[in-house]
Amino acid sequence: MCGYILSIFSNVLFLVGSLAIMVWLNPRLTIASLILLPFSILALRHYQRRLTHFTFELRQRSANLGSYLSKASWGCVSSFPLAHRNAKLTDSPPITMPS
Repeated sequence: MCGYILSIFSNVLFLVGSLAIMVWLNPRLTIASLILLPFSILALRHYQRRLTHFTFELRQRSANLGSYLSKASWGCVSSFPLAHRNAKLTDSPPITMPS
């Protein structure tokens, strides 16, 4: 608990110090960056959600492929399930990032 409070305190101190230095260096640029900060956060949240979805899908496909290769390398897959599994793996569309 003490480490958690110390971590929060050091992060707040770092933030306040950074803002103070920014104001000292260029007050107008500091105000502009603070005005744009909410838009940056919204953009980051939007792309984080999209990337989380694609990452989950990619991990699922990777796990399926790893499972298939593991079973195939040990000879646990008979010819019928192998054909069914290959069709399942190759029929799925590739993961692409929409623009």
